Amino acid sequence: MTLHDNLETKRRQNMVALNKSGACHLCQATSGARSYRRFIGNDDCNHEHEESTDEDPPSETPMRTCMCYGNSSWPFPLKVCEMCIADDLSSVTGRIRNCGICGVVACDEDCGTELIEVTDKDECFNAGCLECRGMESFSEMELFRRRPYPKGVPRATRICTSCLELFSLFSFGTKYHFTCRYFKCNTLLVPSHVVELKRSITPFPLAQLPVELLDSIIDFLGGKDLFSFGQVCTSMFRKVENASMGIVMRFNHQLPTGPTHVINSDKKNIKKIMVYAEGKNRHSLRPPDDGKTWVGVLNQMEQLTRD
Repeated sequence: MTLHDNLETKRRQNMVALNKSGACHLCQATSGARSYRRFIGNDDCNHEHEESTDEDPPSETPMRTCMCYGNSSWPFPLKVCEMCIADDLSSVTGRIRNCGICGVVACDEDCGTELIEVTDKDECFNAGCLECRGMESFSEMELFRRRPYPKGVPRATRICTSCLELFSLFSFGTKYHFTCRYFKCNTLLVPSHVVELKRSITPFPLAQLPVELLDSIIDFLGGKDLFSFGQVCTSMFRKVENASMGIVMRFNHQLPTGPTHVINSDKKNIKKIMVYAEGKNRHSLRPPDDGKTWVGVLNQMEQLTRD
């Protein structure tokens, strides 16, 4: 039995008392004193701050609960405070199952939230999951011990399936996760560099503009600008797709039928990329024969019109 299994066994043995007191299942803290001390820091280094503030510690520590919490069908849900999660992330232990992007937590692998384990190898060099490799924590991997951390934040140990698919709009269905290489092990793994790339993508401020103003801006954009405009976030891409579909459906009957092809034309020593319609289809230009997105078809139509 590993150290994590031993701690989990003790947590389940004290589950009734922990739920009754409303304390964190790991540190058993009910008040905000622990979070307040962590925020203030060392007494020797913060005398001036303590003299200048009269604020009392918060009455309650912020907690996170898994989807099983409050469900009588499962007697061992998870309730954990923010400081325990921060300690687990800083030590790169991975005892607490939580998503590195949205922060959702899970009590075990059968909880309502499906979490994918982060690994240090790509699929072609699949070394297996943490348990199959005989490791107790993620800190045993050289990649997770490497300092300094990117942007000062430790690497994520797990990510939920929703966050993994969130910024995969332009990969056209590419799956970055894979299964552990060991026999009868169904643990899903994802490379750490993919997760860190997704963590670095932040929502664009244009997504906070009113809907009416966004619609007015999109109506004046061309194909290339729409494509760049749609890369900022998921909600913006949906708006761009709807606007592109409306433009294509209004004008595609005026052009030859597809599918379209891109060729390199070399006339008079001038290299130029040209788009032409082959005319094999009975229908007008549309996805999926001419592109995997409506904005892609719109770009092809504009280039075809110019040529």
